[in-house]
Amino acid sequence: MAIAAFASVVAIVLAAILLMRFRKRWLAAFNLAVTNRISSRFAPRLPGFGITGGWGLRACFPRRPSCTTRHVGDSRFRCV
Repeated sequence: MAIAAFASVVAIVLAAILLMRFRKRWLAAFNLAVTNRISSRFAPRLPGFGITGGWGLRACFPRRPSCTTRHVGDSRFRCV
């Protein structure tokens, strides 16, 4: 049982590494479509998360990705 669980964890980690290495555009599209929508719902309410605002460089429409934040100075935050 433990060997099967370990093998599945290793398979998931290897799949993520291979996706980052060989399918960068697909992974970026998946991040925009799924991950950003999920994390942007709870990011404003949780400590350590934030929402950045800006305009897309090529498409010229607003983007609001979530990010991990850290304190910089007294009242400023910086996305990590």
